[in-house]
Amino acid sequence: YTGGYVPYGFKINPETKKYEINESEAENIRLIFKMYNDKKGYTEILRALDENGARSRTGKPFSKESLCDMLSNQKYKGTYVYGKLSSKQPDTGKRNSHSYKSEEEMVIIPHGIPAIIDEKTFDEAQKRKEANKKGTRSRREKETYLLTGLIVCGECGHAFTGNRRFAGRNKTKYVTYRCTNHNKGEKCMCKEVNK
Repeated sequence: YTGGYVPYGFKINPETKKYEINESEAENIRLIFKMYNDKKGYTEILRALDENGARSRTGKPFSKESLCDMLSNQKYKGTYVYGKLSSKQPDTGKRNSHSYKSEEEMVIIPHGIPAIIDEKTFDEAQKRKEANKKGTRSRREKETYLLTGLIVCGECGHAFTGNRRFAGRNKTKYVTYRCTNHNKGEKCMCKEVNK
C-alpha cells in the first residue's frame, strides 16, 4: 500500500501494510459483478444493495456513478494500478478525476493484490460496458430535419421541429416533427407527424 484511497472491498493490514480483502464488503462487490453480468441494470443492482443494507464508506447508499467506477476498477481482479490519474492542472492546481494517463505511464502489476473476483468475470463486465457505450453512441447519432420551421401547426400556428425518442420495451426509435408548443408543455393537441 502506497497511500491514498483504499477501494471499497479492501482493507490495509496495519502490520504488513498490504492490501487484504474486507470480506463483508467484498460480498457486495461480487453481487454487483454477478448481477451486472446477468444483464441487470444499475437501478436493480442499487435496489439489491439497499435491501442488503450495503452502504458506501461515507455511510450513504451507493450511486450509479460509484457502480460504474467499481465495475471498471482492475483492483477487483487483483491487478494493482498506480498513477492512473493525470497530473494536476498547472493553472488551477486541481486534478480531473476522470482524466487518465496512458497505460505506459501507469504502474500496472497483474496479481499484485488479492482478487475479489476472477478475471473472466471482470472481462465479461467490461465487454458489456463497451457494448452499452456503443449502443448509447448509436442512439445519439444526429438526425437531419429538413422541414423544421417549414411545417406549421394547424391547431395553434406555431412551427414544427424535429423530435426523436425511444419508446417501448424494445426502445424503438421514433423520428417525428412536433409542434413547438407541444415541446414547451403547452396544451396544443396537434399530433406528431412521422418524419
